[in-house]
Amino acid sequence: MLTKELSRSITFFSALFLGALLWGNIVVLYVALVPLLFTIMGLMINTPSSIIVERKEMGYTVWKDEIITMRVEVSIRGGLGLVTVADRLPPYFELIEGNNFHVFWKGIRDVSASFSYKVRCTKRGLHTFDGLQWRSRHLLGLQEPIVGEEEDPPEVLVKTKIMNIRRIRGIRGIASSPFPIVDIAKMGVSTTDFREIREYVPGDAIRNINWKATARYNAGYTVKPLVNEYEAEGKKAVWIFLDGSSEMEIGSTIENVFEYAVEVAEGVAYYFLEKNYRVGMYIYNKEGNQLLYPDTGMRQFYKISRELNKIETTSRKEDLKDAVEKCRGYLLSYNPLCVVIPEFSEERKESLRKGIKSIIKLIGRRRKKPPIMLVNIPPYYLSSGDGQYREKALKLIKMRERPLVKTFESMGISILRWNPRKESFATALLRGVKR
Repeated sequence: MLTKELSRSITFFSALFLGALLWGNIVVLYVALVPLLFTIMGLMINTPSSIIVERKEMGYTVWKDEIITMRVEVSIRGGLGLVTVADRLPPYFELIEGNNFHVFWKGIRDVSASFSYKVRCTKRGLHTFDGLQWRSRHLLGLQEPIVGEEEDPPEVLVKTKIMNIRRIRGIRGIASSPFPIVDIAKMGVSTTDFREIREYVPGDAIRNINWKATARYNAGYTVKPLVNEYEAEGKKAVWIFLDGSSEMEIGSTIENVFEYAVEVAEGVAYYFLEKNYRVGMYIYNKEGNQLLYPDTGMRQFYKISRELNKIETTSRKEDLKDAVEKCRGYLLSYNPLCVVIPEFSEERKESLRKGIKSIIKLIGRRRKKPPIMLVNIPPYYLSSGDGQYREKALKLIKMRERPLVKTFESMGISILRWNPRKESFATALLRGVKR
């Protein structure tokens, strides 16, 4: 196939040669030989074809937001011309330093070079590189470019980094937060630690009836037995509700709310599982099996982590209320602390409010704050730009969000606001637990 440059040279030579014949002008005939000689000499020069591009070994597993260094070695032999080398990145990798596209000049001497650059992995999951691609061009453009690419592009598994939240310590006494560190389970073997006296309900053991308290309390004809309640053995359960809808992907492919929501879910699971809590999770607005049964230990954490690392958002609509109904049996059995990571917006306010009310009906405690925490990752924290106009816009958005926040605070719900650009989630969780 003729290149554009070769076609132009042949056309130019033909036009001058035919003109010289028609006019009988020997000078024009000699001029016509110039592009012909140029073309013949150019075709005698070869395009660089012996090209070896190798990627240095890289780790298969990296952490989300980790900066990794990519190294590429290039060897070019034979021919004259330009050689371009490009390392095509997955869409969720951000170039931090250096350049993944380089141009090399192959002259008379052979070329041996290398280049490196740094990228940040911004999304968890399994990513496949598009591979290295190189293209060599003829010195005069008279031959077709030679294109080559990497035969086996590498794969990288990006995992959410485990939060360093071990510095949160238990505090003795009554906790004002719905997440006390020494909270005890509703179910389990009773201990000898007295908890409270309450009215008898069907199913209570007869031996637990406090006859003296019953006699003092029941002065009339209607007898209401009172029973002693003791602390149950073991720690309490935690249940995570995560919104997996595509509306959570507010932001860019590099940085969005949903990716940080996944970080929150994994961080909460790791923290409570490490402290021997029983943790379960339900991902609503997600296709397939979205329920992870409550369990303890690091094996449960790896199950949750594996599920979160492969999750993708969907457009399927499922209200939080429906999700709570599907988990009704577990919520009634374990009476867990609930961490809800929703799409926190005015459009979803009513749906979220109904879901929270459903949770309160199942696990709410009289005269106490319901054991529910809403995690809010405001999208305006992830906006780009700077200057006074951005600051004013952020203030207006915060003012618009205040009625939404007050709606849930009036229900006794704890709201944890997290700004990923200013603090780690470990710091935010510490603030929420001790509040």
